[in-house]
Amino acid sequence: MSAGLLAPASLPELFRIQLRVIGALILRELMTRFGRQGIGFLAVFVEPILWIAAIVTLRYFFRGSFRTDLPIFVFAFVSVLPFLMFRYILMRSVGAIAANQSLLYHRRVTLLDVILARNILELAVVMAIVLAGTAVAVAYFGEWPENMFQLCVVLAMSALLANGTGLLLGAFSAVSRAAAAASRLLVLGIMITSGKFWLMQDMPPDFRDALLWHPLVSVNEALRDAYFGPRLRSYFDLPYVAAWVLGLNLLGLLAVRAVRRHLRLG
Repeated sequence: MSAGLLAPASLPELFRIQLRVIGALILRELMTRFGRQGIGFLAVFVEPILWIAAIVTLRYFFRGSFRTDLPIFVFAFVSVLPFLMFRYILMRSVGAIAANQSLLYHRRVTLLDVILARNILELAVVMAIVLAGTAVAVAYFGEWPENMFQLCVVLAMSALLANGTGLLLGAFSAVSRAAAAASRLLVLGIMITSGKFWLMQDMPPDFRDALLWHPLVSVNEALRDAYFGPRLRSYFDLPYVAAWVLGLNLLGLLAVRAVRRHLRLG
């Protein structure tokens, strides 16, 4: 065998190999998630419709507590996006390693690849919802985002927050059966506290300052600010959210690396 064949692959080549591995895992997850005919993809749009209906119902019963100059469909659509991002990614991260454990016998497939493949697929699902909802908002309500760049940045930050949390839960699920229950409790807590049902401008100042410790509150407010602009008085801190993004993803990567030593493939 020639020396050239024994030479280690360069860093760019290793990166391309891992991208191909993740791409193959995404295709596998796509078949599992939606079936070969893709009919299951239509069911993805049912959940956001139900959440939008819930917010519209709340507005009907509590009309005095909501702004009346914003299209309620568009407000509800924008408000549910960060929550859906977290829900889809977190719930699919749990069990990702167990469901794909047999693939870990392949030298090129890593724990990180398995979790990232699921997270990227769920991100693609949410982006499909974003495109569909924005198309409806523009076509039927004439509501274009005020700041498209900020909208994309905030969606990216929301996805990275969910990815970091998903890495932690995915690693936790490989060594503990309590991960599924923990993920459900976390999703419930996010649903209640993330600010998708209310506006920060309606909160008392002291309460508002306390709520801003929650990174998803800033994400929700920044997303609404990007879409509605000066029609809302928004309160958010994106550098603070960026710190959470960095910290959660670093901890997630360390957790995935640490759990590899405790994983049995037999």
